[in-house]
Amino acid sequence: MRNPVSTDRSTATWLVETSRIFFAWLIERPAKRLEPYKENVVVRNIPNAISVWRCVMAVWVDWQIYQAPTAHERWLSLGIIVVLIASDGIDGALARRLKLESRFGAMADPFADKILIGGLLIGLAFKFGAPLFAGLVLLLLVIELGNALAGYIGSRLAKQLDKPERAGSSTWGKLKFGDECLLVLLGWTLLPYPELALAISTFLIIMVIPLAVKSLRGYILMIKVAQVVSRAKNLTVV
Repeated sequence: MRNPVSTDRSTATWLVETSRIFFAWLIERPAKRLEPYKENVVVRNIPNAISVWRCVMAVWVDWQIYQAPTAHERWLSLGIIVVLIASDGIDGALARRLKLESRFGAMADPFADKILIGGLLIGLAFKFGAPLFAGLVLLLLVIELGNALAGYIGSRLAKQLDKPERAGSSTWGKLKFGDECLLVLLGWTLLPYPELALAISTFLIIMVIPLAVKSLRGYILMIKVAQVVSRAKNLTVV
């Protein structure tokens, strides 16, 4: 009788090797540029492939829903958006499960979320044509840019200190992402009723901005703590 654990490992190995062949041309070079000091880093794998797929699909669906001429096409785009939101975390979970975490994946996963949500918010701002909402979207995007940068620095520090569990988003960050998802889904769903859609979207984005600020403060605090610990351990922080 075959060992189920051995079977699982064989399946995982086959999946990884297959994905290497299929996605090598797309992610190998940028991933190696990010981690040139690793001689045997595995960069062509399923988690990174999913992250890249989510980035590409996010750009495509943002444009598709913005220019959708009919309600049917808009609903189709909304369905794809729901799938992309639901797929968030799958790549990270697979990377941890297969022990294939990489700096490339740590950047690509949140980057896909930023593209998806940011593009949908910008699209709503153009559709509504409301200066207040557009200003709030711009403010949120600036804060989210800070979150992305601070999250990347924090993940590098946490990895250097062998504390990868501290590199993920905080509770505030998860609440923020959930609120952002609700905002874009309701905004685009209620678009045929522009006044209602604008009112709900404005209320939700006002709720999102403080969460984004709290998330940013959490990342900054994590970076400061990691810097103090690294100095205590005489580590060189890159």
